[in-house]
Amino acid sequence: MLPEPSSSFEYRVAIAENHPASNGHFPGNPIIPGALIMEHVRVAFAQFRSGMYLKRMVKVKNLHVLRPGKTLIVKIHSKARDNYGFVCLDCDDNQIAAGDFHAAPIAAAATTN
Repeated sequence: MLPEPSSSFEYRVAIAENHPASNGHFPGNPIIPGALIMEHVRVAFAQFRSGMYLKRMVKVKNLHVLRPGKTLIVKIHSKARDNYGFVCLDCDDNQIAAGDFHAAPIAAAATTN
């Protein structure tokens, strides 16, 4: 009998102090854009469930800014079939973002194109 897949996953990435995405957001008060944070949610999910892809975000709340030079922690958990929740924290335990998304098998994406 195969073991059941884990229902949660944690991903960490250090955001460089001089990350180029922070150049325009905002001079003198740099933050990491939400789009980059969501890209890390996608990357984390790809590592968590290699045979699936993040299909659609259904709810996202941005709660705190992420500063360059911090570590981003993405925690993903299964909610129901093909539905997942996530929370993003910085290394100081500030909740950066949270939300839900739907996923689908990668094979399904190839057949819908």
